[in-house]
Amino acid sequence: MEELIQQACGHINGIGPHIEAGRYDLVAPDGSVILPSVWDLYVKPGWLVSMRMWPEFDEEKKREEEAFKKKLFEEVRAEVTRDKETAKASSTIKFKDAVGRKFTFPFADASTWQGMEELIKQAFLHVDVIGPHVQKGHYDLIGPSGEVILPTVWEKVIEPDMPITMHMWPMMPPPPPGPPPASRPARMWHGMPPLRPGTWTNPPTQRQLPVVTA
Repeated sequence: MEELIQQACGHINGIGPHIEAGRYDLVAPDGSVILPSVWDLYVKPGWLVSMRMWPEFDEEKKREEEAFKKKLFEEVRAEVTRDKETAKASSTIKFKDAVGRKFTFPFADASTWQGMEELIKQAFLHVDVIGPHVQKGHYDLIGPSGEVILPTVWEKVIEPDMPITMHMWPMMPPPPPGPPPASRPARMWHGMPPLRPGTWTNPPTQRQLPVVTA
């Protein structure tokens, strides 16, 4: 029986050396282990005999399986990372600015806040009124769920093909006009009451009497 088992299982990776070393039990249909010394006396024709590896093999097999799973996981993760980087290189971002214009930016250029900021500045380089406010960064960038994406988390949140909308900050209203200039008081001449509206404004001249000569 031992020779038949070695012929059947000795070439199997992982368990072959353990089979050759005899690290297994043969179990009868009732679950009892059949010892080699009583095999010839105990075994009967037609029995379904099971082979059970010893526990130390199970532990080693478990370690091998864990190592294989870890290696497979690392390979899959590396492949996914490569695929993601390849996808990012050819992906874009859909951008709608504050005046309703739509742009398509390469993801590689817009994946950082500095890159996105530079693209927006170029788009508003010659736009009147709000152009200077854009150059100063007076705006928010809104994600697809309506949330504001802060500059500090932009690189962690932004994804390829994500739609981004631009909202300007509220502009400060112009200052209120100042009070009207004070009216100039009416000019008064010495010894005269103030003039009423519609009267002359020049002081009276002294009337000269004709000079009579003898």
